[in-house]
Amino acid sequence: MRYGCQPYDYEDGTLVFISPGQVYGIDSKGEIIKPSGKALVFHPDLIVGTHLGKHIKDYSFFL
Repeated sequence: MRYGCQPYDYEDGTLVFISPGQVYGIDSKGEIIKPSGKALVFHPDLIVGTHLGKHIKDYSFFL
């Protein structure tokens, strides 16, 4: 998988955090692949006014 400009080798059970506008994708090296997985997606308004909403910029993986 490519995340930003770097390739990463993810294994089953890995959590990946992305935010809107971040670039990610799967480098298939010419092979046909069918990625699968689950996503937990929430609107930013869900955390407005919460402790996490006030400090989310402190966590670099959400930038």
